[in-house]
Amino acid sequence: MTHDLENRMAVIEYRVGELKDENERTRVRLHKLESDRATLRMVVEQMKTLVENMEEIAERVAQKTVTAMLEQNAIRARTWRGEMLRFVELGIALIGAYFLFRR
Repeated sequence: MTHDLENRMAVIEYRVGELKDENERTRVRLHKLESDRATLRMVVEQMKTLVENMEEIAERVAQKTVTAMLEQNAIRARTWRGEMLRFVELGIALIGAYFLFRR
């Protein structure tokens, strides 16, 4: 009977050891999962900030694009007006030369 009791105790001690080892492995995995979760939370926050910044950047790019287009249109308008003024000046000069030398 003592031999049977010793065998049972040995089995119980072995199982307790196995449970301790499994408990340690579970604790290590849980620690890693907590670390991964914290990292993921930080990445999500950074993504939110990035998305907010991207919207702001896109707005600034759109504003700069519109400003550049308006400036180009203004330059073209000034150039066109300048060309028209030169054309009118040339016309007036030609008319003046015609009347001056028409004899």
